[in-house]
Amino acid sequence: MIKKTITINCSNEKYEAVRLYIKERGSTIEKELSNALDQLYLKTVPSSVRAFIEMKEHSQKKAPATDIASASTGSGGTEDEESTIWNRN
Repeated sequence: MIKKTITINCSNEKYEAVRLYIKERGSTIEKELSNALDQLYLKTVPSSVRAFIEMKEHSQKKAPATDIASASTGSGGTEDEESTIWNRN
């Protein structure tokens, strides 16, 4: 999964105040903004699209590491099979 970075602008005074009070609660701005983005995602993106994204992410995580390891060592599989493994990534 590729991660994206989001940049927002705010005044230094607001940033420092939020940072100070969130720290007192044992959290960080990054954690709180990540939670807020998760809530926005759930509220905004239709459930069918979320299900598709989850299925896609799950299938990417299931890619067997042994295929990649055998391709890098040159053991097992034909050259065509090995190039297919590398082209998946």
